[in-house]
Amino acid sequence: LVILITPNGNFLEMPIGIVTVSDILDIKDLVVGIPAEFCFCTTRKINLSFAKKLKLTPQSIKEIYEMGVQGEENTIPISVEPIYNILDDGKKIIDASGQKTTKLTAFVSVIFAKKDFIDLINETLSRLGVVSVRYTCSALCETQYLLGDLASEAMIIDVGYLTTSIAVGKGRGLVNLFSFSQGGAHIMADLAECLELSLAEAEALKNKIVLTIQPSANDYYEVSNGAMERKIFIKVANEIVVSRLEYIAKLITICLERCDIEEYFPIYLTGGGITGIKGAKEIVSSVIGRTIGIISPTIVEYNKPYCSSLVSLINNAIKNS
Repeated sequence: LVILITPNGNFLEMPIGIVTVSDILDIKDLVVGIPAEFCFCTTRKINLSFAKKLKLTPQSIKEIYEMGVQGEENTIPISVEPIYNILDDGKKIIDASGQKTTKLTAFVSVIFAKKDFIDLINETLSRLGVVSVRYTCSALCETQYLLGDLASEAMIIDVGYLTTSIAVGKGRGLVNLFSFSQGGAHIMADLAECLELSLAEAEALKNKIVLTIQPSANDYYEVSNGAMERKIFIKVANEIVVSRLEYIAKLITICLERCDIEEYFPIYLTGGGITGIKGAKEIVSSVIGRTIGIISPTIVEYNKPYCSSLVSLINNAIKNS
């Protein structure tokens, strides 16, 4: 996804494959949101002592944080954000700007992107005449926009069309980031294959699925292909959907087990892959053994889970333009 910011503050959003020279003639900045599949995060600790009490400015803090950006093979750092800072009096804060201290211990989150991915995008944009590009991690943008500064860990599970990303945020950064290739399209594919439906019919059926009811053996969904109506038994269709949801939830559980996090911390579900299925959240919650909520932007007309990534990326682009 590419967000193009024009000089008058307007934005254009489009897949990078259809960006043309005419689209970018008046663009002053280009922001590319990198999916979690092409990123990984790590945490770094920075210890500093000063000869005298020093007032920390935004620029000095930025320079300190960048000390934690050590190169990883075949990767490029795209962000460094504070998890928390400890001052000489032991005070723990997320934003150390304006503070005076003789010592600083900074725990930062560094996100790296795969070098071959960035090289490919750079080459494509260069042919279009773009000279200024800023890369960011889409999952980081979501946690920063939807959750804000975090005193303790919180997780956002974004189940999209083809992939799922799992981001554990703390402070202004990420402490864990996972992804796997499962999403709403896999549910559609299951419905199409098992019930011998076209993809259009499978999508229409997916949008009608209700997992919170106890249907009788004769209850059915109706799906139209334009020429005729098809009746699909609710029990059969629901079992197909539940099976895939349970598989996705088991993969989420594996990611949870790899995190060093508190037993009870907030977990939120977003994205357009499964949030539109009534009862999907409850299925996932049951399998992972955790209570989860659904989160989405608060902007009118964009306050849907499937808009979370888009709105978060736009917010990041505008804030840093």
